Amino acid sequence: MKKQKILLVVGISILAIVAVLYLTMKIGSAKITTFEGCEKAGLFVRSIELYDYSVYVPGSIEKKCTLWVGKTFMKYSIDN
Repeated sequence: MKKQKILLVVGISILAIVAVLYLTMKIGSAKITTFEGCEKAGLFVRSIELYDYSVYVPGSIEKKCTLWVGKTFMKYSIDN
């Protein structure tokens, strides 16, 4: 009986920690609205990818920033 109570408390604690982390990520990510903000978001960023299409269009570069919650921001640049 005592072991079951301990497991219940541990399970509820883990669930609470996961819920707090999820809400923190969700709320923090909601404030990010630009590619530049995404680049500076730190722990909220899942990946930043760089695609260089110079072979096809000289000077063309595409950047993609993805947050852990799934929001994606793109930036295109073509040098003349």
